[in-house]
Amino acid sequence: MLSGSPGVANPYVRERLLQTILDRRFALLVGLCTNSVIAVAALHLIGAWWAMPWLLFDIGLVIVRLGLIRRSVGQSAAVKEAIIGWLMLLGFLWSLALGIVTALCLISGNVALITLAAITAASAISIVTSRNAATPRHGALLMLSISLPFALGAAFSPAPGMWIVSLVVMPWALSALSMLKQNYDVTIRHIRDELNAREIAETDTLTGLNSRMFYTAHMHRIAQNGGIAGASLLCIDLDGFKAVNDTHGHAAGDRLLAEAARRIGLTIRLPDLAFRLGGDEFVVLLVGAGTDGCDSVAQRIIRAMSFPIKVEPGVAVRVGVSIGSACAADADPPGDADALFKAADRALYVAKSGGKGRHVRAMDAHRAAA
Repeated sequence: MLSGSPGVANPYVRERLLQTILDRRFALLVGLCTNSVIAVAALHLIGAWWAMPWLLFDIGLVIVRLGLIRRSVGQSAAVKEAIIGWLMLLGFLWSLALGIVTALCLISGNVALITLAAITAASAISIVTSRNAATPRHGALLMLSISLPFALGAAFSPAPGMWIVSLVVMPWALSALSMLKQNYDVTIRHIRDELNAREIAETDTLTGLNSRMFYTAHMHRIAQNGGIAGASLLCIDLDGFKAVNDTHGHAAGDRLLAEAARRIGLTIRLPDLAFRLGGDEFVVLLVGAGTDGCDSVAQRIIRAMSFPIKVEPGVAVRVGVSIGSACAADADPPGDADALFKAADRALYVAKSGGKGRHVRAMDAHRAAA
């Protein structure tokens, strides 16, 4: 519940919001330095029994939190969510301990400690409004765990007039909560704008397929995760596209490309991905298809593209496709995304030079070259 993102349904946006909890190494160290000053001052000025146990507790929390943040690197989304849950719990314990310590400083009546407590509590709550804006419910809990003990400490402080301070703590905390909500809204807008820009960059505007940029990033990502071992690639080129473009114009050529992309998209399986690299060049990434699977998908695409395509009122054209395919075993070196593409591209060249309208596998192209 505390990690919830009000009004957010997009998994990417939620993931980015939660990621902010894992980006707080510097803030943890700064907080430890500040608390160390208070602990040493309390021990020196009033001989506070609680100063050193609290400082040791704070050091332990920082060590554990830094360890959890380090452990989260490279983990799955489920593991990260579990780690974030622990970090939220530890963050609450840190804030509650700080609130109790500031209350003890106020009750001590020592002017220096009261000043340190006020500065620290105000700084901590102000930092929460920005650092914890991505998780507003958690941020609100941290604010209350600091401000409520502080208000009680001010109310029972022997220092003259401190009861007045207790009266303004909660209104001030409420104003900080409104700032937290405002920062949350700003953070959501920034992440959504970033997501929209990313979708525009990774989508081919003409066909709606994934773009060359997305192809490059995706292949790099699955290569890092060892996914190339189960991948196959189809390189697809339209036969006769230039003639349609030259005869009927670029608008007709664009309609041809859009329809070709639609047919390719309808032909492939759900886990597979289709990309337009540019011009009339398309790529299909097959997941766990194998040699026979590549041939089956390629033949379906060839059949789908054999039907006429309407490019302008009263005008339909016929174009075919040539396809070259490569499985993971055809890549040299194995697991290399560029090598996999080159193998499929060489097979495509053989398909086009051998009469077009057909599918050639990389292993067959290699035998023919030999």
